[in-house]
Amino acid sequence: MAGQPKTNAMLAKIDALGGDALLSRIAGGEPLKAVAESIGVSRQVLSGVLNSEQNREALRRAREQAAHALAEEALSISDAAKPQDVQVAKLRTDTRRWLASKWAPREYGDQAGVNVNISFASLHLDALRKRDDTSHER
Repeated sequence: MAGQPKTNAMLAKIDALGGDALLSRIAGGEPLKAVAESIGVSRQVLSGVLNSEQNREALRRAREQAAHALAEEALSISDAAKPQDVQVAKLRTDTRRWLASKWAPREYGDQAGVNVNISFASLHLDALRKRDDTSHER
C-alpha cells in the first residue's frame, strides 16, 4: 500500500508526542486541525487515533474541558467588544458557544423544558361519554 509508510510515520510522531500532551492541548481549546499541523500529521490520522476505542473516553473528557475554555474565551471576547466590531464579536462568541454546547451539552446545551400535551378533544369526549353513561342509569 503506497500510503502506509506515510501513515506509519504520522503515527510514530503522535506516539512520540504522547497521548497526555495531545489531550492537554485539546482540553485547552486548541482545534484538532491546529494540533495536527503543529506536529506534522494529517487531521484525519490524528482524529483516527483520538477516536479509537481506547482513547474515546479521554477525548470526550478533554473536549468537555475545552468547552469550559471556549465559554471563558467567549466571555472575554464579548467583554472586549467595541461598538464598531460588535457583529464580529457576536459571530466569534456564538461559534464558541455552539461548539461548547456540542462538547458539553449538559453544561452549555439548550435545556429542553418539560413537554406537556393536553388533548382537549379527548377530555371533551370523555366528559360526553360520562354524561351518556349517567343519563342511561336514570
